[in-house]
Amino acid sequence: MEWLKALLTKHNVGEEVVTSILEATKDSQYVPKSRLDDEISKKKDLETEIVNRDKQIKDLSKLSNDNEALTKKLADLETSNSDWKSKYDVLQLDTAIKLSITDAHNLETVLKLLPREGLELQEGKVKGLDDVLTKMKTDHAYLFKAEDTNNPNLSGFKPNNPPGKNNGSNTNPWAKESFNLTEQGRIMNENPDLANQLMAQAK
Repeated sequence: MEWLKALLTKHNVGEEVVTSILEATKDSQYVPKSRLDDEISKKKDLETEIVNRDKQIKDLSKLSNDNEALTKKLADLETSNSDWKSKYDVLQLDTAIKLSITDAHNLETVLKLLPREGLELQEGKVKGLDDVLTKMKTDHAYLFKAEDTNNPNLSGFKPNNPPGKNNGSNTNPWAKESFNLTEQGRIMNENPDLANQLMAQAK
């Protein structure tokens, strides 16, 4: 992954983000380039804004000279700059979280449900994230891809038989007469393709 590290360093995205991205991409985990580009762009925009505000503060400091209006303006800018730096810290954490979650069916849905209390970015890793994700995968397993992808067909379903009929294990949990949220979640987790087929057939 040296090529990726060199590319990220060239774009000056920050050591912690570089480490986070490299962690997320090891063991054949794939982070879409579009997601990476988006996070780099957001980070650069915030960095530019912070630099501009720092420059404004320095310029006003030279002109203040006990002038009450300028002194107040300077104080307002310092407060505003502090807010922008807080946003930057939040962005750093959010970026690391996004790049660490590689097995979600829909990343935005997972991020909305993900509790951030206690999560902290340390040396490119999000402290506490593993525990939070473990609990989420237990409580909301349907939001994540199944770990075992070797079996293309869901046990208990025979795709060659028309689903939707109430015939034991071949029932369609999306059909009106056999609607079952628990079974829907299980199928979405274990076999998303089959879930899409069953949903289409139940319409």
